[in-house]
Amino acid sequence: MLGESILAATVAVQSALDAGGTLGDLAEVAAGGLLVVFAMWWLYFGKPARHGGVTSAVSFVWGYGHLFVFAAAAAVGAGLAVAVDQATHHAEITARGAALAVAVPVGLYLISLWVLHSGIAEPGQRPRGWRFPVVAVLLVAAAALTGSILVVGLVLAGLVARTIGPWAPVEPAGA
Repeated sequence: MLGESILAATVAVQSALDAGGTLGDLAEVAAGGLLVVFAMWWLYFGKPARHGGVTSAVSFVWGYGHLFVFAAAAAVGAGLAVAVDQATHHAEITARGAALAVAVPVGLYLISLWVLHSGIAEPGQRPRGWRFPVVAVLLVAAAALTGSILVVGLVLAGLVARTIGPWAPVEPAGA
């Protein structure tokens, strides 16, 4: 799905350029969109999933929980296409609306990953950590306040740095 999101955004940018749009109109959307998609990729694959004992209940929640991850990733691609149309004045939507069309699905993606990767799929476990839900709310607030996809991408890149990068906290052994 992330690859299809990149493809959808690429096709939208190419169509906009073919229709007479300028690269300057699209620079912020393209940069922010790349940050968003790359960050989504790193957040998904950056840490291995945690599963104690694999039971049919865990497999069921893990497998069907991915429907939300995939749907959110596909919606991000559609949101990026809307943002390209808005940036090139081919859509009757505000910059704030276009940024929200990207930020809301990214927030849903983060919540879905948080549920699946934090251990809630295991019976009797509660979700661990707070970063993903807090950043999901911050993304929507940033999009609503700034109307910028670049800001959304930068916030998400900050989450990647804090979660996977050298600034990530070290988890205790056996956690």
